[in-house]
Amino acid sequence: MLDTADLHRVAVIDDEPEARAGYADYLEDLGMEPVTEEGPLAKLDHFVELSRQRSDVAICDHRMKISGYAEFDGAELVSEYIKKKFPALLCTRFEDDIDEIRPYRKYIPILLNWEDLMDPDTIRLSFERLVAELRGKIPPSRRPWRTIVRVHDADHERGFVHVFLPSWNPHEGLRLRIQDLPPDVHTHLRAGCRMFAHVNIGAEKSEDLFFDRWKVG
Repeated sequence: MLDTADLHRVAVIDDEPEARAGYADYLEDLGMEPVTEEGPLAKLDHFVELSRQRSDVAICDHRMKISGYAEFDGAELVSEYIKKKFPALLCTRFEDDIDEIRPYRKYIPILLNWEDLMDPDTIRLSFERLVAELRGKIPPSRRPWRTIVRVHDADHERGFVHVFLPSWNPHEGLRLRIQDLPPDVHTHLRAGCRMFAHVNIGAEKSEDLFFDRWKVG
Protein backbone atom coordinates (compact mmCIF):
# COMPACT_ATOMS: atom_id res chain seq x y z
CA MET A 1 0.00 0.00 0.00
CA LEU A 2 1.24 3.49 -0.87
CA ASP A 3 3.01 5.32 1.94
CA THR A 4 4.81 8.66 2.17
CA ALA A 5 8.03 6.73 2.84
CA ASP A 6 7.75 5.45 -0.74
CA LEU A 7 7.93 8.97 -2.18
CA HIS A 8 11.62 9.46 -2.84
CA ARG A 9 12.01 10.26 -6.55
CA VAL A 10 10.07 13.39 -7.47
CA ALA A 11 9.29 14.30 -11.07
CA VAL A 12 9.65 18.08 -11.49
CA ILE A 13 7.53 19.18 -14.44
CA ASP A 14 7.74 22.86 -15.37
CA ASP A 15 8.41 24.60 -18.67
CA GLU A 16 10.89 27.04 -17.07
CA PRO A 17 14.41 25.65 -16.45
CA GLU A 18 14.99 28.10 -13.58
CA ALA A 19 11.85 26.93 -11.83
CA ARG A 20 12.81 23.26 -12.24
CA ALA A 21 16.22 23.97 -10.76
CA GLY A 22 14.70 25.85 -7.83
CA TYR A 23 12.23 23.10 -7.01
CA ALA A 24 15.02 20.54 -7.28
CA ASP A 25 17.01 22.41 -4.62
CA TYR A 26 14.08 22.42 -2.19
CA LEU A 27 13.46 18.71 -2.75
CA GLU A 28 17.10 17.86 -2.16
CA ASP A 29 16.88 19.75 1.13
CA LEU A 30 14.08 17.33 2.05
CA GLY A 31 16.31 14.38 1.24
CA MET A 32 14.42 13.56 -1.96
CA GLU A 33 15.75 12.92 -5.43
CA PRO A 34 14.43 15.38 -8.06
CA VAL A 35 13.84 13.97 -11.53
CA THR A 36 13.66 17.06 -13.73
CA GLU A 37 11.73 16.63 -16.97
CA GLU A 38 13.51 18.72 -19.57
CA GLY A 39 10.90 18.57 -22.35
CA PRO A 40 9.45 18.72 -24.81
CA LEU A 41 7.30 16.08 -23.18
CA ALA A 42 5.90 13.04 -24.98
CA LYS A 43 2.20 12.55 -25.73
CA LEU A 44 0.08 12.57 -22.59
CA ASP A 45 -0.54 8.84 -22.12
CA HIS A 46 3.02 7.93 -23.04
CA PHE A 47 4.54 10.58 -20.78
CA VAL A 48 2.40 9.48 -17.83
CA GLU A 49 3.69 5.93 -18.16
CA LEU A 50 7.32 6.99 -18.67
CA SER A 51 7.36 9.36 -15.72
CA ARG A 52 5.67 6.82 -13.44
CA GLN A 53 8.51 4.42 -14.18
CA ARG A 54 11.24 6.86 -13.19
CA SER A 55 9.60 8.67 -10.25
CA ASP A 56 7.36 8.08 -7.23
CA VAL A 57 5.47 11.38 -7.15
CA ALA A 58 5.18 14.45 -9.39
CA ILE A 59 5.08 18.21 -8.95
CA CYS A 60 3.58 19.92 -12.00
CA ASP A 61 3.22 23.50 -13.14
CA HIS A 62 -0.07 24.28 -14.88
CA ARG A 63 0.79 26.40 -17.93
CA MET A 64 2.94 24.25 -20.20
CA LYS A 65 1.33 24.27 -23.67
CA ILE A 66 1.98 27.91 -24.49
CA SER A 67 5.77 27.47 -24.49
CA GLY A 68 5.73 24.24 -26.50
CA TYR A 69 7.03 22.30 -23.50
CA ALA A 70 4.03 19.95 -23.70
CA GLU A 71 0.85 19.38 -25.70
CA PHE A 72 -1.15 19.49 -22.47
CA ASP A 73 -1.29 21.63 -19.36
CA GLY A 74 -0.62 20.57 -15.82
CA ALA A 75 -4.23 20.18 -14.71
CA GLU A 76 -4.88 17.55 -17.36
CA LEU A 77 -1.62 15.78 -16.54
CA VAL A 78 -2.24 15.68 -12.78
CA SER A 79 -5.79 14.40 -13.26
CA GLU A 80 -4.43 11.52 -15.35
CA TYR A 81 -1.84 10.71 -12.69
CA ILE A 82 -4.48 10.67 -9.94
CA LYS A 83 -6.83 8.46 -11.96
CA LYS A 84 -3.97 5.96 -12.09
CA LYS A 85 -3.41 6.29 -8.32
CA PHE A 86 -0.08 8.04 -8.84
CA PRO A 87 0.49 10.96 -6.43
CA ALA A 88 0.90 14.37 -8.05
CA LEU A 89 0.69 18.02 -6.96
CA LEU A 90 -0.47 20.86 -9.21
CA CYS A 91 1.12 24.28 -8.91
CA THR A 92 -0.12 27.51 -10.52
CA ARG A 93 1.34 31.01 -10.74
CA PHE A 94 -1.77 32.76 -12.02
CA GLU A 95 -5.07 33.39 -10.26
CA ASP A 96 -7.10 33.17 -13.48
CA ASP A 97 -5.84 29.63 -14.19
CA ILE A 98 -8.75 28.33 -12.11
CA ASP A 99 -11.10 28.58 -15.11
CA GLU A 100 -8.96 26.01 -16.92
CA ILE A 101 -8.20 23.94 -13.82
CA ARG A 102 -11.72 23.57 -12.39
CA PRO A 103 -12.94 20.95 -14.94
CA TYR A 104 -10.15 18.67 -13.67
CA ARG A 105 -10.40 19.70 -10.00
CA LYS A 106 -12.25 16.53 -8.99
CA TYR A 107 -9.03 14.63 -9.73
CA ILE A 108 -6.63 17.22 -8.31
CA PRO A 109 -6.39 16.71 -4.53
CA ILE A 110 -3.81 19.46 -3.98
CA LEU A 111 -3.58 22.86 -5.70
CA LEU A 112 -0.72 25.09 -4.58
CA ASN A 113 0.61 28.51 -5.46
CA TRP A 114 4.19 28.37 -6.66
CA GLU A 115 5.41 30.19 -3.54
CA ASP A 116 4.11 27.28 -1.45
CA LEU A 117 6.70 24.98 -2.98
CA MET A 118 9.44 27.04 -1.34
CA ASP A 119 8.28 25.78 2.05
CA PRO A 120 9.54 22.26 2.88
CA ASP A 121 6.80 21.77 5.47
CA THR A 122 4.13 22.54 2.87
CA ILE A 123 5.62 20.01 0.46
CA ARG A 124 5.82 17.36 3.16
CA LEU A 125 2.25 17.96 4.35
CA SER A 126 0.94 18.00 0.77
CA PHE A 127 2.53 14.63 0.09
CA GLU A 128 0.88 13.24 3.24
CA ARG A 129 -2.54 14.53 2.12
CA LEU A 130 -2.02 13.09 -1.35
CA VAL A 131 -1.22 9.63 -0.05
CA ALA A 132 -4.16 9.73 2.36
CA GLU A 133 -6.64 10.57 -0.41
CA LEU A 134 -5.23 7.97 -2.79
CA ARG A 135 -5.66 5.41 0.00
CA GLY A 136 -9.33 6.36 0.23
CA LYS A 137 -9.26 8.80 3.15
CA ILE A 138 -11.20 11.64 1.56
CA PRO A 139 -11.28 14.82 3.68
CA PRO A 140 -14.64 16.59 4.17
CA SER A 141 -13.45 19.44 1.97
CA ARG A 142 -13.18 17.04 -0.98
CA ARG A 143 -16.46 15.13 -0.62
CA PRO A 144 -19.14 16.04 -3.18
CA TRP A 145 -22.78 16.52 -2.18
CA ARG A 146 -25.86 17.09 -4.30
CA THR A 147 -26.70 20.77 -4.00
CA ILE A 148 -28.59 23.60 -5.68
CA VAL A 149 -26.74 25.83 -8.14
CA ARG A 150 -28.43 29.17 -8.84
CA VAL A 151 -27.62 30.93 -12.10
CA HIS A 152 -27.11 34.67 -11.72
CA ASP A 153 -26.47 35.35 -15.40
CA ALA A 154 -25.07 33.65 -18.48
CA ASP A 155 -22.96 35.22 -21.21
CA HIS A 156 -23.20 32.69 -24.02
CA GLU A 157 -21.27 34.92 -26.40
CA ARG A 158 -18.21 35.03 -24.14
CA GLY A 159 -18.81 31.51 -22.86
CA PHE A 160 -19.24 32.12 -19.14
CA VAL A 161 -21.97 31.59 -16.57
CA HIS A 162 -22.02 33.18 -13.11
CA VAL A 163 -23.57 31.11 -10.33
CA PHE A 164 -24.15 31.02 -6.59
CA LEU A 165 -24.02 28.01 -4.27
CA PRO A 166 -26.40 28.84 -1.38
CA SER A 167 -25.26 25.83 0.64
CA TRP A 168 -21.59 26.87 0.33
CA ASN A 169 -21.59 30.66 0.41
CA PRO A 170 -24.76 32.51 -0.65
CA HIS A 171 -22.82 35.78 -1.03
CA GLU A 172 -19.85 34.72 -3.19
CA GLY A 173 -20.46 34.31 -6.90
CA LEU A 174 -18.52 31.90 -9.07
CA ARG A 175 -17.65 32.04 -12.75
CA LEU A 176 -17.72 28.82 -14.77
CA ARG A 177 -16.96 28.16 -18.42
CA ILE A 178 -20.07 27.04 -20.26
CA GLN A 179 -18.01 24.60 -22.32
CA ASP A 180 -17.22 22.68 -19.12
CA LEU A 181 -20.88 21.99 -18.38
CA PRO A 182 -22.83 19.12 -20.00
CA PRO A 183 -24.40 20.13 -23.36
CA ASP A 184 -27.92 19.31 -22.14
CA VAL A 185 -27.56 22.03 -19.49
CA HIS A 186 -26.51 24.84 -21.85
CA THR A 187 -29.98 25.81 -23.06
CA HIS A 188 -31.19 26.20 -19.47
CA LEU A 189 -28.49 28.69 -18.48
CA ARG A 190 -30.34 31.93 -17.88
CA ALA A 191 -30.78 34.34 -14.97
CA GLY A 192 -32.76 32.84 -12.10
CA CYS A 193 -32.47 29.23 -13.28
CA ARG A 194 -31.85 26.64 -10.58
CA MET A 195 -30.25 23.28 -11.18
CA PHE A 196 -28.41 20.62 -9.25
CA ALA A 197 -24.80 19.42 -9.21
CA HIS A 198 -22.58 17.37 -6.95
CA VAL A 199 -20.18 19.85 -5.36
CA ASN A 200 -17.65 19.61 -2.54
CA ILE A 201 -19.39 22.26 -0.46
CA GLY A 202 -17.03 21.60 2.45
CA ALA A 203 -14.27 23.42 0.56
CA GLU A 204 -12.92 26.51 2.32
CA LYS A 205 -11.84 28.37 -0.84
CA SER A 206 -13.62 28.86 -4.16
CA GLU A 207 -10.64 27.56 -6.14
CA ASP A 208 -11.05 24.19 -4.40
CA LEU A 209 -14.65 23.69 -5.58
CA PHE A 210 -15.48 21.19 -8.30
CA PHE A 211 -18.77 20.43 -10.04
CA ASP A 212 -19.99 17.04 -11.22
CA ARG A 213 -23.20 15.24 -12.27
CA TRP A 214 -25.19 18.28 -13.37
CA LYS A 215 -28.95 17.98 -13.60
CA VAL A 216 -31.64 20.51 -14.49
CA GLY A 217 -34.18 20.80 -11.69
